[in-house]
Amino acid sequence: MRWVARYTNRDGQRKQAGTFKLKGACRTPVEGYWSGSTWIGCCAQHAIDAAYERERKPQPMPTDTLGGYAALWPKVHPRSERTNTENAWRVGVVLALEVEGVELRHWPLGDIRRRHALAVQARLLAQGRAAEGATGILRAMSAMVNDAVDDEVCESNSWLRLGVRLTDPRVKKAPRPKRLWTMEQMHAFAAAAGRVRDVDRDEPTELERWRAAYAETMIRMLSDCGLRLGELLALERSDPAPGWLHVARTAHESKVQPGTKTTHHKREDEQGRDTPLPPTLEDIVRAMPPRIDTRLLFPTPTGKVWRESNWRRDVWEPAQQATGMDCRPQEFRASWESIMAAAGVDRADLAKYAGHSVHTANARYVQALERSADQVRAVVG
Repeated sequence: MRWVARYTNRDGQRKQAGTFKLKGACRTPVEGYWSGSTWIGCCAQHAIDAAYERERKPQPMPTDTLGGYAALWPKVHPRSERTNTENAWRVGVVLALEVEGVELRHWPLGDIRRRHALAVQARLLAQGRAAEGATGILRAMSAMVNDAVDDEVCESNSWLRLGVRLTDPRVKKAPRPKRLWTMEQMHAFAAAAGRVRDVDRDEPTELERWRAAYAETMIRMLSDCGLRLGELLALERSDPAPGWLHVARTAHESKVQPGTKTTHHKREDEQGRDTPLPPTLEDIVRAMPPRIDTRLLFPTPTGKVWRESNWRRDVWEPAQQATGMDCRPQEFRASWESIMAAAGVDRADLAKYAGHSVHTANARYVQALERSADQVRAVVG
């Protein structure tokens, strides 16, 4: 007589783990192994126990599948922590989509063709994503599969140069408007950030005292120096030199890392860039109350590194409510670059001060201020 080991899995399905001579648990140590979905070993009870344990623990995904390689990608080809986080989110969106009835995470990389990538593109747009957001997801997939080709996991990249045009009729979500602000508007916003407080309190809170001392200067760093928010949060007291600001670190999720977006490939003593510090802002920075409990130029009220989400909540959003300006920190950086370019600052110098290439400055940051109409008319004559 032989006994059949059956069990109910997490989905309520009855499964079979094999047939055995012993009905219950044997008295010897558990010995056996899995052959496909069948337990080869001692007894029926231990087969059922092994099946439950296997159902409880997720099985490792083969590295030649899209999901398996995605799990290894940040370790084999690491980027900055911020980039790894963004790529993980973007790739995760694609892994959850079904193509031909199977989630993409289970597809072997070598079996994915251009038609499958185009099907993902269509699904992303059907979800209501903007063209820019869908293009970012597709570019992350292309970057990952490019590395997979280098690792000889697959032979071709079906996601190469795949994006979404702004004029694609399938796009239902309008692109986010690119707004520019004048220096007067940005300075007014910064001043409001330093004055915001809860009027229902007789005594200012610790956060309100911090705002009064630091908030205006922080936002002036964005508007007057064109910094990224992560670079601002990582500045140290030793960074401002006479007439210059040395940007050598970036902060992400309350952690400071050496180097900025364009200097991660350099040695630690070569990282960073210098950008001009306007005299008025320099005087404000040097007049700020010193902190002896931290090296940071703009720490939290408790002396730590700001999380970007907390900084937006406690510093930026109250200033938005006080001024009625629906602006974003990256818009201040783009406004600074556009104003500098319109004033005739050399494009190569401007790109160096901002920490990116001239091509990036022209393609993504510098926008037309439409101040040249009279000059065009004069030239034509």
